[in-house]
Amino acid sequence: MPEQIIFLLQAINEAAAILLTERDADKAISAALAIVGKATKVDRVYIFQNVALPGNPIRVSQRYEWVREHVSVQIDNPELQDIPLVEAGLPRWEEVFLKRGVIKGQVRDFPDSERAMLDPQDILSIICIPIFIGEEFWGFVGFDDCTHERAWTRQEEGVLFNLATALGGVFMRNRYERSLVQYQTELEEAQAIGQMGNFEYDFRRQRVRMSKEMLRIHGLEAEADFPQGVVPTLYPEPYRSRMWELGARCLEQGESFDEIFLLQVPGQAEKWLRMICHPIREEGGINRLRGVMIDVTAAEQARRRLDELSQRLLLAGEAGKIGFWAWDFEHDRVTWDATMGKLIGRPAEPRGVPSRAILTFLPPEEGPSARRKIVSTLKGESSQAVFETWMGSPETGWKTLVSSAYIDRLPSGRASRMVGVSLDVTEDRKIRQELIEAKNAAEAASQAKTEFLSVMSHEIRTPLNAVIGYASLLKDTTPRPDQIEYIDALRVASESLLSLINDILDYNKIDAGMIELEQHELRLGELIENVAKTHLHRAEERQVRLKIVIDPRLPGSVMADPVRLGQVLNNLISNAVKFTEKGEVTIRATLSREGQEDVGVQFAVIDTGIGIDPKLHEKVFDRFTQADSTISRRFGGTGLGLSITRQLVTLMGGKIRLESQPGEGSTFSFELNLPRGTSRMDPPDSGSAQDAPTLSAREDLSGLRVLVVEDNAINRKIMSKFLGKWKVSALDFAENGQEGVEAAAQGTYDVILMDLQMPVMSGLDAAREIRARGDQTPIVALTADAMPDVRDRIVSAGMNALATKPFHPQTLFDQLAGYLPDQRPAGV
Repeated sequence: MPEQIIFLLQAINEAAAILLTERDADKAISAALAIVGKATKVDRVYIFQNVALPGNPIRVSQRYEWVREHVSVQIDNPELQDIPLVEAGLPRWEEVFLKRGVIKGQVRDFPDSERAMLDPQDILSIICIPIFIGEEFWGFVGFDDCTHERAWTRQEEGVLFNLATALGGVFMRNRYERSLVQYQTELEEAQAIGQMGNFEYDFRRQRVRMSKEMLRIHGLEAEADFPQGVVPTLYPEPYRSRMWELGARCLEQGESFDEIFLLQVPGQAEKWLRMICHPIREEGGINRLRGVMIDVTAAEQARRRLDELSQRLLLAGEAGKIGFWAWDFEHDRVTWDATMGKLIGRPAEPRGVPSRAILTFLPPEEGPSARRKIVSTLKGESSQAVFETWMGSPETGWKTLVSSAYIDRLPSGRASRMVGVSLDVTEDRKIRQELIEAKNAAEAASQAKTEFLSVMSHEIRTPLNAVIGYASLLKDTTPRPDQIEYIDALRVASESLLSLINDILDYNKIDAGMIELEQHELRLGELIENVAKTHLHRAEERQVRLKIVIDPRLPGSVMADPVRLGQVLNNLISNAVKFTEKGEVTIRATLSREGQEDVGVQFAVIDTGIGIDPKLHEKVFDRFTQADSTISRRFGGTGLGLSITRQLVTLMGGKIRLESQPGEGSTFSFELNLPRGTSRMDPPDSGSAQDAPTLSAREDLSGLRVLVVEDNAINRKIMSKFLGKWKVSALDFAENGQEGVEAAAQGTYDVILMDLQMPVMSGLDAAREIRARGDQTPIVALTADAMPDVRDRIVSAGMNALATKPFHPQTLFDQLAGYLPDQRPAGV
């Protein structure tokens, strides 16, 4: 046997051992794929699951993946999810898999329809083995060689079938375990709903085992095994002695019993429990008792207090307009008191009337429904009933009555009588309807507010794009010193207005609970450096040095929301630069706690600025508030930034702190617990933002072919100026989505800049049309729409990225540079 086959067999055995012994299925499968991937010397190993319903054509989605270093990861590729094999050009695969066959070979020899799926993944050779659970096709495990063309031998194929069999066993075990857990959960839920617990008493071991609901009823901790003497102490005399007596007779004489006991748990209200117990007969006699206990507190209390309540109800009914009534099923007579008579517009009937007469007290359309409800209630086993009806007459008017009744049943379970009270809730229902209408009106107002903010944002951002864009272009025309001053003032005023809009939108999102944090792997040093760079120009203008200090003990990467964490740091750095007239602003990230799965990171922004009086520390975090009125006059701002910052830090699980004295600068800090990232990245060196390189080392975009789809003539002119300045190789314009689709079909572009709100055809519809034609040219949404759902909408339309108007020239330049032919990632 070849040495490679022996080595592969050993790897399969090792993987199978892990699959059999490791209880965490995901962990076991990931480890097994890594072992086999290294043993087979392939670049990628993966598992696809059949997600189609039984009897339907196969549809597969990738569930697991192992890749060798420097090989592109495909697990997050949306194209590899929910793939219909036949429709995707892989009918051969479905036919082969269902026959328990293998797909293998060199991709260059595969049909073109299959290569269309495989070539973008750089696969040269492939082998895919089906996974079955019994007769059910569960999915397949595949092995990709992206480096060499290789021929898979029959021996390798046979060995890999062993892996597929082991995986099938794991998935079958998982299915059974999930079913068992679901069954146990459903049983516990049923007991909780029915307020019924079960128990078992072992006479030989002198132990009692109880279900979760039984434990809850008795106010005990989540232990399932107790000494026999613990539970009876919760029952007062004479119930305790009675319980021992009945239990002894059950053990000694085999007599089952069904009785009600009073339970008194310290710190809880009294409960009445119905106990049903049976002996368990085994070899050697009766050594165990098994039974259930049902919480019948409400019914028992109602029974014991019925006479007292009847008297009280008669008195209370007169005062509270609560009617009392009774229905004797044995003699088919219904009686009611004077108060009830007033409610239904009928005089009291001490001798009662036949039940069929009650139907005349109801609106004609309510009669059949009321009859069905009553019959259903009486056929059940419940001793209580609550129902709502309309009663009265056309002359006196119809009233809405809520009735609560107690049903007295014979030992056979048949209802013998029902007594109850009825309350006039006509006015309450009217108020409830008014509240519903008010709620609907409030929701409509909220929607109107959201739509107003959306329109306001779009309509202000669109002209701001022109103002900021032309200001930037004017500065490149070698203006006079006084003109530079005008341009800078124009830029600062525009950016201040833009900041105001952004703050209002962010505050609205937070206030509406629409902020959802995302988890992405990132390098803290890079994030801090990139945020700091956006403030470099302003800091240099104010002769303020930006300094970044990163703790070298921090892990190379962490999991966090880069947008929201960046927003917090951006707000704090912006304030620090704004209120510092000389000196420096330090941005620091320090390791405060180290764990195996996560780390504590303390962020701090320290300035040498004007400082804040301690009496005003809490006030600065209030919305629309600054330390004092002179601040807004001197430095500007909405007073929303720090309020938003505090709420975002709270959402991320931290708490922001402020240390400051007038004239001594300020320190804003917060601590977050961040999961460690999975990538191995070296932490960046500390330094200053001034020393950091720009995000793009290029000076122009020569070689880039761009299509701009924009209906606004001014925006088209601005884009023409900037893209011309950046020396793009080709630049075309379309004035609406329809023209954009036609231009994309006729030309060849590296990137399409697409506005969203346009006449004839929107940018979203245009993107869908372009993708529907099979064109995968990167599409960047360049829009003044800054509402929360815009990113989801562009992704669902098939767009690749988002850039908001007004755009920052350097940011847009860097974004477009990523689409240059020599910069574009493989497969894009």
